[in-house]
Amino acid sequence: MRETVADELIRTAEDFEVTLISADSGQARKAAIRGASYAPEWEPRAYLWATFAVAVACGVSILLNDFLPVESLSLFFLIGVLVIATRFGSWPSIYAASSASLPIISS
Repeated sequence: MRETVADELIRTAEDFEVTLISADSGQARKAAIRGASYAPEWEPRAYLWATFAVAVACGVSILLNDFLPVESLSLFFLIGVLVIATRFGSWPSIYAASSASLPIISS
C-alpha cells in the first residue's frame, strides 16, 4: 500500500514539529501519494496545435527574414515549442521541436 502524505511528512520531519488533524482516518488513506503516470495519452488536438504553432512561427520567420538574422528567427520556433510544452506536455512538444527543425534543415 502507498504511503500517505501524513506518513511521509512525519517520516521526513527532522527539526520541526508536525501536527496533523484529520476528521476521519479513512480520509487519510484516500490522500495517498501516487506516482506519476508514464503512459502518454494520445490527444490528436495537441499535435494539431503543435503543427499550427510551427506553421505560425514559420510564417513570422518568412515575413521577418529580411529584417532579422537567422539566429533571431529561430527564437520564434522556440517560443512555439515552449507554448506547446507548457500547454500539452512532452510528446507534443517533441513533435513540435522536430517539425520546427525541418525548415532549418531544408534551407
